[in-house]
Amino acid sequence: MKRIRIAAVLGIAMLACGGGTVRGQSTDARKLAALNQALKSGVISREEYNVKVAQLTGGSVDPSKKAALDDALKNGVLTQQEYDTKLEALKAALATAPANVPVPVLANKPASMAGADSISGGKKTVAVVDSVLNMPAFRVTFPSDWTFDGAVLRSACGDGLPFLVYRAYSPDKLSGIQIIPQADWYYATDQRVYKASGVSPCNLHAPARAADVAAKIATDLRSGAQVMDMPPLTPIQTENFQKAKDQGRAQMEQMNRQFPPSFQGTWDLDVQRVRISYDSEGHPVEEMITVRLTTWGRPVSVFGTGANGIIQPGSGRLTHTLVNVSTIRAPAGKLEALITALERDSSVEMVPEWNDAEIALIKKQGAEVMAIIQKNGQMLREQADQFAQSMQRSNDRYHAWQQEQRVSNQQKFAQDMQRKDSQSQNFLDYVKDQTYYLNPSSGQTMTIQNQVGVNGYVGQNPSGSWTQLVPISH
Repeated sequence: MKRIRIAAVLGIAMLACGGGTVRGQSTDARKLAALNQALKSGVISREEYNVKVAQLTGGSVDPSKKAALDDALKNGVLTQQEYDTKLEALKAALATAPANVPVPVLANKPASMAGADSISGGKKTVAVVDSVLNMPAFRVTFPSDWTFDGAVLRSACGDGLPFLVYRAYSPDKLSGIQIIPQADWYYATDQRVYKASGVSPCNLHAPARAADVAAKIATDLRSGAQVMDMPPLTPIQTENFQKAKDQGRAQMEQMNRQFPPSFQGTWDLDVQRVRISYDSEGHPVEEMITVRLTTWGRPVSVFGTGANGIIQPGSGRLTHTLVNVSTIRAPAGKLEALITALERDSSVEMVPEWNDAEIALIKKQGAEVMAIIQKNGQMLREQADQFAQSMQRSNDRYHAWQQEQRVSNQQKFAQDMQRKDSQSQNFLDYVKDQTYYLNPSSGQTMTIQNQVGVNGYVGQNPSGSWTQLVPISH
């Protein structure tokens, strides 16, 4: 079966994550949502949309300001509840504002490789868009004066499921956070598993504990870095880690209920932090590298051939390890303070609608796998019949080949005997100083003793003309 996706972020960067609930919408809010959907679908133009919004709100909201809110909602920066609240605030502010005083609205600023951002209390929230599904996938909150780059990628190795990568850093570039692109490890003791699993493993690596590989990964990631220590997780990280681990195991147990015991998978999560130090453009910095290993194990059906060519079904196990690395960097001596601040003010939140689309796809894939397992007996019978037919065809081809070989061998033997006779006769002519000739006029052959100074032999044909004889080999 294909790997299922755990619905949580599983502690990306091991930072605190926020969340909320969506409450009921007012009648005006539902109408505005319908107008917004019509605009996004192309049913109405922007001009028509502005007119209808003005009619709905009694002309109290500037269309250009309303458009800024619409863009924030579309890019995933605002939830529908936040959108409705800010729109009502605009209407209320205009109702009480003195004349000629502009009403502030949400700033709509583009962020690199992402959606729009909102700034509030020294924090900035960016929606990272999945360009494949064309919808916001994650919301990342970080200090407002930092630079951000982020994207949703799909691995070229393994099953190709999407994952988040990003980096955010301070103006002096000495402080920052980063999510490194995911790496995939595959391992199986039976080499047949790689082919039978239907995946393309590009990194073969046995499962490992995070504590055993974290230091090597950290120093490979930052050339010239020195390992300071391997501290435990912070209390918030420990809480998030345990929640993610419990949720992952619960979802795996739920998934396993759909399969017989021999086709149930395993899942585990392991995390280790490493503190390193190095120089960044002449400045001493410290960095906390968090290595998270998510290990999936699943059975794979394999087939072999036993005595007398009988197909023997069997099973192997494919282990897939996801290697996720996140980092937090700060000037020397300031790392712990930055980690505490980021745990309080930064977060990574998965967009529920995007996650629902992923889960729907996974359920579809799981149903397809179950159908394949249920047809497993029929597949074995069909494969046995195909094998028997293949063996019969091979037997027929072998007998035909034997017959062809007998004929070919006889012809070759005759050719070899003729060649040897010719070689013997040619050698005899050489010893006796004679030449074997062909008369091109009559086709007759003859052997004539060589004469000094005579090139060949010229005979007279019945018509009285002379014919040059042609020397040939036997």
